[in-house]
Amino acid sequence: MPKHKKGETRQQWMNRCIPYVIKHEGLTRKQASGKCSGMYNTRKKKQKRSANMEYEEGKKYFFRFDCPSVDFNFDADGKFMASNNKGYNMVIAIGNRFMNGIYVSNKVFKDAHKGFNNTPHDMNHMGTGYQVGMFTRVPADISYVVGYQDNLHFDNATGEIRATTHISETAVRYAEWKSYVDICAKMGRTPNVSMFATGKVEYIEARKLPKGSHYGQHGYAAGDLVPCMAELNPVAVSTVFTGACSDKDGCGLANICENGQCDLNEENEEEDIVNPEDAKRKAYMEKRIKELNGEEKHD
Repeated sequence: MPKHKKGETRQQWMNRCIPYVIKHEGLTRKQASGKCSGMYNTRKKKQKRSANMEYEEGKKYFFRFDCPSVDFNFDADGKFMASNNKGYNMVIAIGNRFMNGIYVSNKVFKDAHKGFNNTPHDMNHMGTGYQVGMFTRVPADISYVVGYQDNLHFDNATGEIRATTHISETAVRYAEWKSYVDICAKMGRTPNVSMFATGKVEYIEARKLPKGSHYGQHGYAAGDLVPCMAELNPVAVSTVFTGACSDKDGCGLANICENGQCDLNEENEEEDIVNPEDAKRKAYMEKRIKELNGEEKHD
């Protein structure tokens, strides 16, 4: 068969391919036209897929995935409550969604979640260091390590990786960490967290992703190859400024609690909520608070 030439148009290819196929394979002109057209379409499809393949399959990369879902407790004045032996509930990540352009399934998180047991908790990934480019890496500074997480659990219903975070009051930067979460309380904003891990990527056709992946919103057609996390190896979790999804998406809890009871709208009456997304967020937070108080069980 003739070889494709770089930059060759469909018509140029067809003008070369059809006579060749007729001569060497004995096909009719109509049959040769169909075969050559199919070959051209296949080549264009492969070129498009190659252009989308940012990651090399099987190679290990560093990843940071953000999620604003730390359920810290605050007293009635909005002040952060002191650490205790039980630690603080935290949702490290939520599966079956795109995170930083990569689709991460519930299965990958379920397989990897126990790896977060007894991993460091730092601030802005500065305690463990991280890759910011092909040749640039931010060095680790252990003074940013403020605690660790354990008691890992994967929630099959929500796709959440949950954990207990223990923050040490003797950590060098504990005061800075505490100040940040105190400010978050005053703003009525959930402190965000971000997981740091190494992982491998594979490419899967968009149409084969789980239902509800909304790949079209990320610019993919059904036949496009989508970068998907194939393997995840946990390294650490960080308290960070912002995450990939926001409180408006239903992540996290209200920041003001007293004696285990949280007032979701301390200043605003319920009738003031006119945005459906706000109502959705409020309902989600009420459900999560009941879970934490043992009023409602989860899988």
